[in-house]
Amino acid sequence: MKSTAVNKLIYLLLSASVILLMTGGCSAPKQIGDIEVKPTKGHSVVIGKFALFKNGEKQKWTSTFFANRSLHLNILPDGKQKALIYKVDKSGSFYWDLAPGNYTILSYRLQDGSSIQGAEIRYRFTVPEKEENIYIGDLSMHHLAAWYKIDVEDKFDEASDTFVHRYPDLPKPVKSLMTPEPKPWKESTFQYICSEQWGLDCSENFKGVTALTPDVSHGRFEETDTLIPVFSWEPSSREDVTYDLVIYEAVECTYDPLGAKKDYIKGPIALYEENLEQPTFQLKQPLKKGKKYLWSVRLRSSDGVTSWSTLSHSYFLLFAWGSGYGEWFKFETPNK
Repeated sequence: MKSTAVNKLIYLLLSASVILLMTGGCSAPKQIGDIEVKPTKGHSVVIGKFALFKNGEKQKWTSTFFANRSLHLNILPDGKQKALIYKVDKSGSFYWDLAPGNYTILSYRLQDGSSIQGAEIRYRFTVPEKEENIYIGDLSMHHLAAWYKIDVEDKFDEASDTFVHRYPDLPKPVKSLMTPEPKPWKESTFQYICSEQWGLDCSENFKGVTALTPDVSHGRFEETDTLIPVFSWEPSSREDVTYDLVIYEAVECTYDPLGAKKDYIKGPIALYEENLEQPTFQLKQPLKKGKKYLWSVRLRSSDGVTSWSTLSHSYFLLFAWGSGYGEWFKFETPNK
């Protein structure tokens, strides 16, 4: 995700408008924090660590008088539509008070002034039914040029010693390392979807295929008139490629402390279809009612695939101009 410098002005103006005009009805963001003394009855303490690297250099996200930097992790409990937001402190260590169940660390979000960036993580862990504190690993994200990799290191002894020193009255944690979310696809090579060899007419708005149906708008979820919409897009000029289609449930996450501005990220996969020969697909099973979704298409040649298609946009507001890049296609289903 990228934004122009003037986005900061827009954000400040919009925030002021919210403060002046808000009369209630906006819920506070769903956030979690480190426990202070003991976990809630029936809950467990989940411990671990997060680190971010760019070209081998460990990143810092501590705010100063001159710079506002913050890093959040988005964590989704199974069956929920809103992510839990955790603000990572400068040490990177976390001590979460969580109920039993399955969770996915979906992504991270780093804000540096008006610049926002992030990447998917999609690692899963389970909080046991019994009140048992668990260590899920030291998670690190490594950005290297145009790609990134994720590592989970086992530093259980170090983490356990720190936990005992911090919470001497709580039972010692046990090891239960997080694991990557299984993917429904396999790939061997990746290429940028707008490379000439893929035969697409990438436009100013569409980086990849041009979405036709459902209707696509900048920054909005257009409502379909059915729970089984037809997905279609403009084809490649190459006849020897096929298409992969993926649809994710959109998960709400709110970083605004007032809860007024909602962001949406990719949650559970609702559908994945591979090697489609035509630039269209008719759903066979209905989607959920009144649900927001994110979808995209990529090209495939044997086991080689492109990046996923995205949408870009520009806007003008209050004498300021801004733009957004890398958005997935959006739609929502009717309530009836």
